Amino acid sequence: MGRSVGRARFVWLALLVVAAALPGAAMAQEAAPSGEDRSSFGSQIRDLKKETIPGRIIVRYDEQSGQAAQAAARREVGAVKKGDLDLINADVVKVESGTVASAVEDLEANPVVEYAVPDRVVYPMDYRDEPRFSELWGLHNTGQEVLGRAGKPDVDVDAPEAAATSSGGQDVVVAVIDDGVDFGHPDLAGHEWVNEDEVPNNNIDDDANGYVDDVNGFDFANDDNTVHDTLEDFHGTHVAGTIAASVNGQDVVGVAPNVKIMSLKFLGGPFGSLSTAIEAIQYAGDNGARISNNSWGYVGPPDPALKDAIEASGMLFVASAGNEALNNDTGFPIPELGFTVRAYPASYDLPNVLSVAAVNNTGRLASFSNFGAKTVDVSAPGVDVLSTVPSVPQKSGLTLSAVGSGEALVAGFGLEEISGADARADFAEKALDTLGYCTGLGGVACPTSMNKVLLVDDDLSSTFPPALAEFGPPDVRPVVAAALNSVQNVDLDVVNVGVGDGPSFEKLSQYDHVVWATGQAPVSTDPFDETAPVRNTLTFNDHNALTRYLNGGGGLFLTGLDTFYLDEKAAFVTETLGLEVQGDYYTGVFEGAAGTPFGGNTHDLNNAPFSVPFFHDGLTPAKPNASSLGTIGTPQGYEEYFSGTSMASPHATGTAALAAGEFSGLLNRPAALKRLVMGTGQPAPLTQGKTVTGDIVNARNAVTDTRPRIPAVFPKGAISDTTPTIRARVVDLQQMLPKSNVELYVDGNRKMTFSYNRFSGVLSHAAGPLKEGRHFVRIKATDPQGATTSRSWSFTVR
Repeated sequence: MGRSVGRARFVWLALLVVAAALPGAAMAQEAAPSGEDRSSFGSQIRDLKKETIPGRIIVRYDEQSGQAAQAAARREVGAVKKGDLDLINADVVKVESGTVASAVEDLEANPVVEYAVPDRVVYPMDYRDEPRFSELWGLHNTGQEVLGRAGKPDVDVDAPEAAATSSGGQDVVVAVIDDGVDFGHPDLAGHEWVNEDEVPNNNIDDDANGYVDDVNGFDFANDDNTVHDTLEDFHGTHVAGTIAASVNGQDVVGVAPNVKIMSLKFLGGPFGSLSTAIEAIQYAGDNGARISNNSWGYVGPPDPALKDAIEASGMLFVASAGNEALNNDTGFPIPELGFTVRAYPASYDLPNVLSVAAVNNTGRLASFSNFGAKTVDVSAPGVDVLSTVPSVPQKSGLTLSAVGSGEALVAGFGLEEISGADARADFAEKALDTLGYCTGLGGVACPTSMNKVLLVDDDLSSTFPPALAEFGPPDVRPVVAAALNSVQNVDLDVVNVGVGDGPSFEKLSQYDHVVWATGQAPVSTDPFDETAPVRNTLTFNDHNALTRYLNGGGGLFLTGLDTFYLDEKAAFVTETLGLEVQGDYYTGVFEGAAGTPFGGNTHDLNNAPFSVPFFHDGLTPAKPNASSLGTIGTPQGYEEYFSGTSMASPHATGTAALAAGEFSGLLNRPAALKRLVMGTGQPAPLTQGKTVTGDIVNARNAVTDTRPRIPAVFPKGAISDTTPTIRARVVDLQQMLPKSNVELYVDGNRKMTFSYNRFSGVLSHAAGPLKEGRHFVRIKATDPQGATTSRSWSFTVR
């Protein structure tokens, strides 16, 4: 097995980077049990020296500067303007001569420039009658087992209880700032926000907002109005389903199934730019979204441009905490780069940012989740979350190639990914039968002697030491070996392959049949190691050995995820096997072709923790020696399990949307809406000290009207001031209280001269002069529904 580096997407690898490079961060949580959760979309950590968009800078100007002075500043550094970021009075510029670093330094020294920063890369970081409701543990956890892990009852957001209280949210628009959303999914159809001021498909910017035909949102990644592109948008579609999937008897349901989704796609492929994120944020605010879900981010120093945009957005900005097992309070230093990094935007200390960590179905903080007693506000379900994914057209995914006197059966997925032990055993039997192995299928009598099969375990899981095994690829050997051993007459030998070449031709030729399993090996290497050679999953020597083996009459079954990564154009693939490979073909289902041993078989490819659907290969027969035996694809209306803080934040977003629908006064008060979500959570003891509240978000509590609260009062105890200012904080989480609903009594006398800020809840009254001795204060607050709270206390003047 050769190493492969420089992958665009990483499933578990970045967690290894954290553990290896940042032992304090990785060990700050309890050790994860065997088989513990992994983030489906990986960490936001990448090579920090390569985390900028080449040549691009965001420049914010002094408000008093004119266009001429701004243009002169750009000319001085050899930069040209490429776009406007009106929300923060900034431009996106491209440096055409010199370096970005020197241009930033010179711009920052220019008095017309407030700041200049490199444009940064950022990453994509229900109810009971629904057929798959029992799998939605994040909404309703009875302790049911999900993907092999039994849950703990009531570790959930209490969504059914919230639905019984409120069906709010019909007038709420949630911006999903992410990749796109497939509104063709039956559970999302009808949830698309509609821009009523735009005439669809007339190629005119009817509302003069700068975006043509932006009917349901906009695609900032591709600069067009299509909010969903085929073979993309799995992340955003999954997020949207957790927020708003319909109660329609289809499969799943969202936390707030009545809200509308504004799809703002700025992630194209595995990442997006900071400048397009800011454009999306501005679009959301300008077009009426007051809540946004932001399951993306970066790990690095704080960026003032992004912070300014969020602060100016007027939205509750729900942000995933990140997947690096990092303490966002302290971050970690990068001495060679001269700064300390944290996960952003989740770590911005802003009143409208709600930062969300992930817990599993037992209430334990997910092993990958970032945390922070000061910077991460709440937790929410984020492990093995079932939600909507886009459909993907069927494409050949299982092929048979005649090579010399031998045959090669190639699967664009892993045998271990097939759900169900019986299904895997059936597939293994048919695979060997296709290659001429006597399996006994069809009543054929087999020799009494045992037949030897070689399993080549080439998944690289053994290269990880036990202490780091949870961060490495899962070991496919037990699952694949069990499927093969179930086949009649099999005498199985296993050889383990580390980094480097697999078995030699001489070893292979001792067996009539070889099963070569690569598992998740293509994504197992370190993207930080710039000295590691870029090598293929199968080495050059592996190609030669397998070609000789096949020409000599051998039967090969090659199976795994992205087995042909960096090999797509190799002669072994295109000439020997006669295949055209399309990598990263996101699929969830295999269907056998009629007239083949696999005809009539349909298998879900979702066996955790082995399944990574976006690392499948489409395999098209391109030479006469190759034929297709089955297809892979994702049918319309499909759902998948994902893990990550990206899956936690939409639970919080849906909760906020429900509350805003129930208490409309909160919709334009993002800081108050944040306080409501934080103040109505349910205690999650295993997250105490890991988040600000130590709570998991709770939708039922968020939509239940509560009494006013008086959490802080002053003065207390003994004081020497005879004219003290009496202060208190009097708040209602659901609505602002008018001053007339707040009563203040000092020593039994009602006072009318106090001041009260209904937005902040701060009450202030200048008392006195007071005599020495003990004095009594009482505050009574009544909400519009008549619920009353009072608090009494005393202080002593000496």
